[in-house]
Amino acid sequence: MLRLDRICASYGRVQALFDFSLEVRAGEILCLVGRNGAGKSTVIKAIMGLLPISSGTIEMDGKRISDCPPHRIAGLRIGLVPQGRRLFAELTVAENLEIGLMVRGSGAETREMALELFPRLRERLKQVAGTLSGGEQQMLATARALCIEPRVILLDEPTEGLQPSMITQIRNAVLQLKERNVGILLVEQRVDAVLELADRVCLMETGRNVEEYSRREVNAFPALLIDHLGI
Repeated sequence: MLRLDRICASYGRVQALFDFSLEVRAGEILCLVGRNGAGKSTVIKAIMGLLPISSGTIEMDGKRISDCPPHRIAGLRIGLVPQGRRLFAELTVAENLEIGLMVRGSGAETREMALELFPRLRERLKQVAGTLSGGEQQMLATARALCIEPRVILLDEPTEGLQPSMITQIRNAVLQLKERNVGILLVEQRVDAVLELADRVCLMETGRNVEEYSRREVNAFPALLIDHLGI
């Protein structure tokens, strides 16, 4: 579905990605892991058109999207749950969801689907987003991305700073999305999360591919991840 082929990208004169490649498939969870500063969030920005690439290609269903502006990429049903959530804090839960629905003109049925995954949000539709707990804000950020009816969803550190009960709810939602044949790119540093969720794991370091492992390989040899991440 989503394919990055040898992409390069820079922040000014500083190159951040070096011939980086990966492929996100339908109904599969691909975990992208690496130390802080490895370039994981840069990959997300490049996919969403927030950081131009200087070479290589990004394709969705075989069509090049690396020249598209961010709003066009979202319209192609690529959803983003950014690190730090980035909600409209002064708007209500319902208004944040409405912004997601506007991307593709989706209606009440799509909103209902998102709320089914996160029933707690249904109780807080009139509450201002900035007053939600951290876990509830993460739920809202994910539900907003679901309002574009994504075929691919990018999750950047979704469990960061959350208490265990909230982490469990987020993980359950990710697994339900997989069952609905959504392709998932999960950026994660928690080894336990990777071991539980990943179908494949892509290791990166200083903007480059290092190795890719299957779920079976990672679960059989968890030290592959632990040694790489230095924890």
